[in-house]
Amino acid sequence: MIKPKKIISINFSKNYCGVDEYCINLEKSLKNDREFEIIHFVLKNSDFKNRLREKGSVFHSFTKKKIVSVKSLIKFIHLIKNIKPDTVIIHTAGEYYLSLFIKKTTRLIIIRHNSFKLSIFPNIIFLNRAQFIVTPSNFCKQVLLETFPYFVNKVKLIYNAIFFDEIDFEACKEEKNDILNIGFIGRLTYLKGLGILVDSLKFLKEDGIKFHLYVAGKFLDSEYESLIYSKINEIKVEKDVTFLGFIEDKKEFFKKINLLVVPSMKRVKETFGLVAIEALINKVPVIGFNSGALPEILSYGPSGISICESSKELASAIKQLQDKELANIYAKNGYLFAKTLCNTDVFRESFKAIL
Repeated sequence: MIKPKKIISINFSKNYCGVDEYCINLEKSLKNDREFEIIHFVLKNSDFKNRLREKGSVFHSFTKKKIVSVKSLIKFIHLIKNIKPDTVIIHTAGEYYLSLFIKKTTRLIIIRHNSFKLSIFPNIIFLNRAQFIVTPSNFCKQVLLETFPYFVNKVKLIYNAIFFDEIDFEACKEEKNDILNIGFIGRLTYLKGLGILVDSLKFLKEDGIKFHLYVAGKFLDSEYESLIYSKINEIKVEKDVTFLGFIEDKKEFFKKINLLVVPSMKRVKETFGLVAIEALINKVPVIGFNSGALPEILSYGPSGISICESSKELASAIKQLQDKELANIYAKNGYLFAKTLCNTDVFRESFKAIL
């Protein structure tokens, strides 16, 4: 029996985010072949560590400090020596420096999840050690190549994957009621734009549109939470907004809604917009701000509406999707895009080609 190839996946994100989803999808895709064994290196007390524990995944946790401790570094080197990985994948930019402690005979892959420009030094040293640099969108790829054009041959675009076997297609076809059910899912922070979405409800209310907003995610800041509730009370839509908290199983969420809004501010520069793809594969049309890769994703077909960062523009776009025929066109285009470019077969084979 052939032993599976060992992959160490390094992700030191603290709060649950798209990078964590990417790591889980990667493990799930590669485990199906039984050719690979994934060991996660994660941050102690992170949301991701808790999720891995629930799923029964193999992981080792580290305590991250502003200055990397000698103790943690010794632990890292010791684990690398004992595990003897065939490949090391680094997801978070703060850990690119760990490439210096990985043997040159070990395949190194860096996933550039962030779409902000990297400083040339010292990142040129870390990126130079990688055999491949993977970006989850063409937008991220172009941003990276603007600074590091000499890495053009090692940069690979691999869209994230959605597991089709987990989609309840019959539920996708269910008719929603006459109320326009709007969805938001993500971290409840200022830059994710929930405040702008809430502000847009004022214009919908003034136009006599019946709506309900379902918000999935958790607040990371009590001050921002108070601000959002204050906005909701001010425009008197308390009964029209439901906070669902963090949800792991998104099937029920997508059953509830007619459309998804991804109002990430331009400063966020969304690297991929996984929630947008999840909506499209559930045949739910998407409205997104012109942030990072979102316009790239929504331009296929087109598969959604991409607008500027404005509550009034957002309300106008939401009103457009009251037209069921138009909403269905976006939903069909989006589904086709997701099924073609974001399926697990494409994702798996793309990664196997560089592993």
